[in-house]
Amino acid sequence: MTEVRNRSRLAGTAMAVIRDEFSRYVHLDQLSTAPQPRLDFLRSFAYEDGTHDVVASATSVVVSFVATCSGHLLSATIWNRAPTADELILDRLDGLNPGHITETTKTCCLGGHNPVATAG
Repeated sequence: MTEVRNRSRLAGTAMAVIRDEFSRYVHLDQLSTAPQPRLDFLRSFAYEDGTHDVVASATSVVVSFVATCSGHLLSATIWNRAPTADELILDRLDGLNPGHITETTKTCCLGGHNPVATAG
C-alpha cells in the first residue's frame, strides 16, 4: 500500500476517493494499465539514492509518485497544479523517509540512472 499525501485543495469525500484509489497501487506498471483515473505522465526526476519523482496529471489533479528504479511505488502526493522541482524535494523532506533502498536490478527501467560498469 502506497502512502498518499495531500497538497491540493481537495478535502472530504473527494480526497478520500482519490487517496483510496492511489494507495492500492504498488508499482508504476499498474498505473499505466488502470482504467481510472487516466494518467498522462509529464516528467521524471532521477536522484542519486536510486529513486525518482514521476509527475503525472489526471483529470482534475496532478500526482507525483516516488518510485524506485524498478518501478516500485514508495509514496504519492496529490497536487492542485504541477509541482516545481523544488516543491518535489521539499515534499520528500516533509513526508518521505523510505530508509535504505535496496534494488536487485542493475539497470534503471525509468531512465536517468546509468548502470555502474565493473572491471573484469
